Amino acid sequence: MVGCVVMVVLEEQYENRVKTEYCERFAKLFKRFEEFSLTSTKDDSDLINGREAKQDAEEWQWIPSEEFAWVPGKFVSTANGMLNYELADKSIASLPEKLKPFIRPLNRTLLLKSPDDLYNLPERSTPYILFVLANRFYNGKMCTKVVDSMIVSINPCQELSACAKEVDKYRREDKLSLHVSVLAKRAFTALKEEGKSQTLAVFGRSGSGKTEVARHILQYLIKDDKMRGEIMESVEIIDAFGNAKTRINNDSTRHGKFIKIYYSKEGKAVSCEINDYLLERQRVTSQNRGERNYHIFYYMCRGVKGKDKKRLMLEDISCLLYTSPSPRDLSTSRMPSSACKKKKKK
Repeated sequence: MVGCVVMVVLEEQYENRVKTEYCERFAKLFKRFEEFSLTSTKDDSDLINGREAKQDAEEWQWIPSEEFAWVPGKFVSTANGMLNYELADKSIASLPEKLKPFIRPLNRTLLLKSPDDLYNLPERSTPYILFVLANRFYNGKMCTKVVDSMIVSINPCQELSACAKEVDKYRREDKLSLHVSVLAKRAFTALKEEGKSQTLAVFGRSGSGKTEVARHILQYLIKDDKMRGEIMESVEIIDAFGNAKTRINNDSTRHGKFIKIYYSKEGKAVSCEINDYLLERQRVTSQNRGERNYHIFYYMCRGVKGKDKKRLMLEDISCLLYTSPSPRDLSTSRMPSSACKKKKKK
């Protein structure tokens, strides 16, 4: 059995304040749209199967949105190469005509439903799937089941104090709210009953919360606090060599990790092995504007003192080629001396 935890994150939601604003905006565009659907439809079956369904699809459509990927919009007019749509909150959204191929038909009655998983959706269009995920997120449900062995989890972008307690509950009880520990429990149960190795894969975009999910999984799989703490401490050391600041995440993982846990016949974790792979090597010598090199270089420049710093030829990060955000002189491993002197004077 392979359990896959798929992590996704809502664009630009990296602070609790921003997340709150996002939810308020979501409520205006979608919750009001649901109320509108309830008051403006006589009967769901008539809308889906009758003449009104065709008229409804012509009026309301999923339109591209930078903020939500897609939002419900009602076509109003075309002017100067722009398509104008009225949104559910009565605001107007204008789209270039070149985006017309990305506009999707919309069945309003689908927004009245609240699916608990993505497997039994009445429609599997990308806009509707994203709507279901966002709607569950808005209502405090971070995890959504795809199939029994796969979960989509949205990063809440804030500390959830109940998570640690939730992991412990899953060891004692069976019927609890959906959580990443469900997959950890399935894998551990299969390991004991079948005697075969199990795999849990955690993947997603930068900032999606993969590291935190791995922590919760390890918390469930390893009961020994000391052993679990040692594993996480070693992971932090590995991350120093493989994590870096990017435009969207100050601690982005630029490599993969394979954590293998060995168990005794009694089901007790006895040892652990960590392998890393797929390191983004070009970042060592070249980073995009607004990004940084791997953390280890900055730790050493700022943490090593005295004779060791001189022996290792470490300087201020602004004076070294691969750690300075300033324009670089590729003919030398250090920044131009004039740039360093100006920095030191400041």
